[in-house]
Amino acid sequence: MRDAALDGVDLQVNTGEVFALLGPNGSGKSTLLKILATVLGAKPDNGSSAGTAKIFGHDIAADAGRVRQQLGVVFQHPALDLRLTALENLRVHGRMYGLSGKPLDDAANQALQALGLSDRINNPTESFSGGMRRRVEIAKALLTRPKLMMMDEASAGLDLAIQRDIWADLKKRVKDTGLTVLLTTHLMDEAEQADRVAVMSRGKVVAVDTPGALVARVGGQVLVVTPASGKSAEALLADIRGQFADRIGLDSAAAQSGRVHIEHPEAAAMIEPLARALGERAAGFRLGRPTLADAYLKLTGQELSA
Repeated sequence: MRDAALDGVDLQVNTGEVFALLGPNGSGKSTLLKILATVLGAKPDNGSSAGTAKIFGHDIAADAGRVRQQLGVVFQHPALDLRLTALENLRVHGRMYGLSGKPLDDAANQALQALGLSDRINNPTESFSGGMRRRVEIAKALLTRPKLMMMDEASAGLDLAIQRDIWADLKKRVKDTGLTVLLTTHLMDEAEQADRVAVMSRGKVVAVDTPGALVARVGGQVLVVTPASGKSAEALLADIRGQFADRIGLDSAAAQSGRVHIEHPEAAAMIEPLARALGERAAGFRLGRPTLADAYLKLTGQELSA
């Protein structure tokens, strides 16, 4: 029996907040976003009821048309007509929402300018880089001044400078207009921009809290041990657990991104005895504050890497 794409998800996103669904591919976050955007129906496998969801008081199944009027959506895969210019793409989108004439052109120009595309408005989007096309997608979603902005891995593939500009504009809109932002991401830097984060794993919501509060669940410091060349992190972890079984539990150490991460209240004091015990099997040690990646690992037992 295959796992459910979503299993018992229960969330409330507050008006005017930035809310992130954090998890790797296959965790269910994109499926949840598509259901909320009314492009995918919820079909339970076990014969139970499909559950309910409301956006600004409108049921996503019974009142899908009104729900869509409140939304701006940026999906993971592009939805631009590459034969059209940036401005023409926004015009087509705006007309589907009843906009036309000068008000439409003014809104389109303003949205494209906010995303740093004012000098490319009349260029065909087929000539744009992937990052520029993504910015047109975001401008298109913002064109109709939605109450809720949904973004599915919208920053994936964008360089850091563009990501910062997009986030600066979104946060200004949240502050000035009360825009609500719901996004999916596997990027820690992006999740840290959110007011609250839902940690998702295997179709379930494992925890919901602020980024700082999630990191605080890890506790003290995290010791990162780099294996020597030719030795895997998993093998090094087995060595560490074998020699320090009385100090390192199964839930406090894990192999992640080619290194061993150890969460322990006495992490600093462990460096010297670990170095003696491991010898040439370890190439280096680094002590640092826990991150959202460490929190995800602790909460789910899964690695979450960019």
